[in-house]
Amino acid sequence: MREYKKIYKKEIQPLLNCYLARKYEYKPIKYTIDNGKNKFRSALPFLLLSDKKKARAIGVVGEIIWASCLIQDDIGDKDSIRRGKDSAWKKFGLLWASHSSILGIILSKRILEDFNLKSLIPSLENDFFATIKSQIEQSLFNFSVSPKRILKNYLEKGKLGSWPIKEA
Repeated sequence: MREYKKIYKKEIQPLLNCYLARKYEYKPIKYTIDNGKNKFRSALPFLLLSDKKKARAIGVVGEIIWASCLIQDDIGDKDSIRRGKDSAWKKFGLLWASHSSILGIILSKRILEDFNLKSLIPSLENDFFATIKSQIEQSLFNFSVSPKRILKNYLEKGKLGSWPIKEA
């Protein structure tokens, strides 16, 4: 896992900082990303793609959109702790964190446009939609839900997290 962190720090983080650093509106997103662990989501595209410029963009978008999703998930679940620290909404407030996460979704699309990767936007939107829809569905589950439906839901929830790898 240290190798992923090295790639993240050297190849992904500088570009990520260009988009997020010193911009107050993205502080909850940056906070959520910085509190992450292994960084495999953003490092794997860099390992898998020969086009390193594309790999960096996919890695950055993967981090931003996943952090945006986590912020919304913590708000919805009223989770005040994420990875042993205050969740973004607890640290920055509900309004700032929720609005930042929405801006992160928009920023993700803009980054893909900046790198002439518009063709990846539909898959990003589809996977984001599937993940959020499955989170809503899961909140409605009760003990009568079939194991097959639970498995389908679990696989759908992971679509956004695996988007960067799928696009690599």
